[in-house]
Amino acid sequence: MAIDYRAILNEVVSHAAESGFFNNVNSHEPIRSHPGSGLTASVWLDSITPIRSSGLATTSVLVVLTVRMYRSTVASPLDDMDAVLADAVSALMDAYQDDFTLGGLVRHVDVFGAYGTPLGVKGGYIQQLESEYRVLDLKLPLVINDVADQAA
Repeated sequence: MAIDYRAILNEVVSHAAESGFFNNVNSHEPIRSHPGSGLTASVWLDSITPIRSSGLATTSVLVVLTVRMYRSTVASPLDDMDAVLADAVSALMDAYQDDFTLGGLVRHVDVFGAYGTPLGVKGGYIQQLESEYRVLDLKLPLVINDVADQAA
């Protein structure tokens, strides 16, 4: 498949870094270290699925990235926990919709989930290296045209 994953990842990470909300932005899921102090974002590949929008002899795909936002559950003030995360995720959702093609790297962000996964957010908590974090996981579905030719 001809997916320029590094370029797409770099563009998604750049939007998070340029938002001004995050102290750290990682292009991987931090599994062996703490996410970082303050508000942190991490981006990684969630799935790649062929979709029914391909040409007659090509395959297009839906690439779903996870953009996870972390904040320590001991950060003060506790009453601002979700508001701070919601402001950050709202800014990212706006950025990914404004740059609908990620600079021409993808056909479009699948905002409404025409191919399965819509642009959306789910909250939760995770335990990592004896620390607890409030997280919001943004699912970023990207439609990419004609990544592979089909044999005739």
